[in-house]
Amino acid sequence: MESNQVQQIEVSEKEKISQNPSAETVGAAVSIFHRDGIVILKQVVDLAPLITINELLTQKSEALAADPSTHFNQIKAARNISQAPPASPELMFDTIWANPFTAAISAAILGPHPRVQYANGNTALMSTERQTVHADLDHDHLQFPFAVVANIYLVDTSVENGATEIWVGSHRDTSITDHVGSDDGLGGVSRIRPEIVEARRALVPPVQPTVQRGDLVIRDVRLWHAGMPNRTPVPRIMLAFGIFPWWYQAPLKLSLPESTRSLIERWTKSTGLEFEVEWLDEDAGRSKRSKFFVTTASSNPALVYGKK
Repeated sequence: MESNQVQQIEVSEKEKISQNPSAETVGAAVSIFHRDGIVILKQVVDLAPLITINELLTQKSEALAADPSTHFNQIKAARNISQAPPASPELMFDTIWANPFTAAISAAILGPHPRVQYANGNTALMSTERQTVHADLDHDHLQFPFAVVANIYLVDTSVENGATEIWVGSHRDTSITDHVGSDDGLGGVSRIRPEIVEARRALVPPVQPTVQRGDLVIRDVRLWHAGMPNRTPVPRIMLAFGIFPWWYQAPLKLSLPESTRSLIERWTKSTGLEFEVEWLDEDAGRSKRSKFFVTTASSNPALVYGKK
């Protein structure tokens, strides 16, 4: 039976201190990513900024869930909401927004100048309900990696507090025909057909990997997954950054205040990551919420889909 375990890479202290990923680390991450659709790099995100952001967001989570305008990720009973990281220069930490391991691995997978075009967060509040199995797609898509999602957990995460259910390897042979629309899958997501889910379960059952605060999770956007219940009273917050090739022309943009422009420009120079940004005035930029993506469909009309 094919392994259903999510592979983890122990990164050397030298790399962590220098912030310079080695060929060995990048090579291992890329090869595991292509095979499994997901890989975890251990403790490559600085802890202090994660603690700061977690404290800020946790204070607002329940109030946000009570706000009628808040986006719920599938059914409201699952209490899984979108909650974006703060968009002000003093709270946009390099280790989160422009992590050198994220940059190096994304470039190795997607090619030079990968573009960060989505930044949001996923908060699991106390619940006994789960999401249906899905991929973050609503359109016909390419049969090779065209989008990377970098997930950063703000707390240690396990089965008890809502570790994401992962279907290892499900990205390799999936297509939009595996999806079916559903009333609880609004907002750019459709669920995987139940009969296909059960067929794969018999071969490669899903797993809920334990992830520590400070780990970096890199996954293929095509990978099947599902939000699981957080059975504790403490919010489980996971940040998500969507990264695309420069040629893909995804229709997504970050909404950021003008005061962050110099920070963004510095990150591009230092890491090679580019950022697609809608620049806003200060009041609008700080208060505007990140939208849950509507679609990751490409705007490039020359792309070729399917088999010849």
